[in-house]
Amino acid sequence: MKYVNTTRDFCLTFQKGKETKINLIGFTDSDYATSLDDRKSNSAYVFKYNNFTISWNSAKQKTVSLSSTEAEYIALTSAVKEEVWLLVTKSEKINIYCDNNSTICLANNPEFHTRTKHIDIRYHYIREAIVNNSISVVHVPTEENIADVLTKGLDKFKHYKLIEMMGLKKIGKSFVSEHTVNLVSKCNSDTSINQFDYTHINRYTENKLICQKVICKLGDGVES
Repeated sequence: MKYVNTTRDFCLTFQKGKETKINLIGFTDSDYATSLDDRKSNSAYVFKYNNFTISWNSAKQKTVSLSSTEAEYIALTSAVKEEVWLLVTKSEKINIYCDNNSTICLANNPEFHTRTKHIDIRYHYIREAIVNNSISVVHVPTEENIADVLTKGLDKFKHYKLIEMMGLKKIGKSFVSEHTVNLVSKCNSDTSINQFDYTHINRYTENKLICQKVICKLGDGVES
């Protein structure tokens, strides 16, 4: 609850750019057997488009991994499936960054070995993507792997560094003031109020007059 309260003003930020060419990259990571109930691992991925986060996921794996390499390999496969969905109408080759060298070798090596042949065939889908030149798996240092923050608890410095790299930033006073001005304009017109306005008025606005006007506007319902 302390973390939620501390970061409640953080938002995912985007900025208009001049890039015309699609630049999509992915990051993937997993922990290893951290669930005390069933010893399953957690997978995570983050995709950035022109340096802005557009897709992310963190979920427990469906099977028990017998090594950290296998856990990372399963996480990597999940990221590849998301990449295929994101580029369903495109043909660009993208980089997916992983911090486990053994997993990268396993993904690029078409041969089965005794220590990896037990991995479910469906997770070898990633090899087909590499052969088809759809992706390239690239090593990234753990401290630069954005997906790491979605798989495990980190120290404060690493945590805030990675969420900043992901594009999460605290809303500044200038944003709050600007949006409050827009709210005043909406309240004085026939413009309807949406859910974001409603959240903003509850969290930031201290002006009682604006609050009263918003409550009156809500009599017609809040748009979702």
